[in-house]
Amino acid sequence: MKINKQGLIIGVLLYAFMVFCWMCTNSFVGDASLFPRMILVLFALLNTIMVIQSFQGKGKVSFTAKEAAMPLLYFAGIVVYVLLFKLLGYFPATAIMLVAYMLILKVKPYWLIAALTAGYLAFVYVLFVVWLKTSII
Repeated sequence: MKINKQGLIIGVLLYAFMVFCWMCTNSFVGDASLFPRMILVLFALLNTIMVIQSFQGKGKVSFTAKEAAMPLLYFAGIVVYVLLFKLLGYFPATAIMLVAYMLILKVKPYWLIAALTAGYLAFVYVLFVVWLKTSII
């Protein structure tokens, strides 16, 4: 029997992370823990499928460093977004992130990038700041 050790190790680590997340929901008030726990159960089911496939030797993935570059770039972008969010606030950080990701994805024409960014930010502003009267600035 051929076992995919990589999938098995990742599966065990994901189970540990899900148990940690489940324990974090114990401090939620009332039924606030219902949806996060439903998502955790769904993730546990999907993780179980992955672990079973790893015992069958399926799901082994090999990739090159070049193929890993884009996901790592997106992850780095999210980290930078979180830092900018704390420094500049929601609207400037989101505008920078949207423009950067659209440039990475080679969206053209460039006026479309500006229009989509302005439209999205205007929609969020009207919805949350004007209509729902929340402070995300």
